[in-house]
Amino acid sequence: MARNQPSNDPLNDSEQGDAVETGYSDSSEELPRLRRREPMVAGYVEQVAPQEPTESAEGELQNFECMDGKVRLTMLAGGKKLSLMLVDPENVHIRGTGTATLDLTCGPQNPVPVKIEYVPEPDAKLGTAGVIKAIIFTGKPAL
Repeated sequence: MARNQPSNDPLNDSEQGDAVETGYSDSSEELPRLRRREPMVAGYVEQVAPQEPTESAEGELQNFECMDGKVRLTMLAGGKKLSLMLVDPENVHIRGTGTATLDLTCGPQNPVPVKIEYVPEPDAKLGTAGVIKAIIFTGKPAL
């Protein structure tokens, strides 16, 4: 019986992952052997989900305006007001300043230094420049 002949069986074909040599010779001492192929590297392409382009703004948080499950956040950045939408709070990364706790409620806020990362999607009707993806608290609120 011939050994190591290609088959249509992907479990026994040496081109597919681990393979078992199933052919026996006339000698009863020879047993099937398991051998491991080297991983295939050539032609490997890692697929990464495209990320939305983000912009960032640094300034002071001023207001949280709550409306129908969404929040319009207003901040003062570079001397200008910037309004952004908080559409899906579950998908917003919030980072802070260690152990400090901030309670954010609807309405005017004590000014607190923040960096906001957002996807630029202007909405003229709501007066917003984009959708918030991350809020980074960079300092303590003014009391």
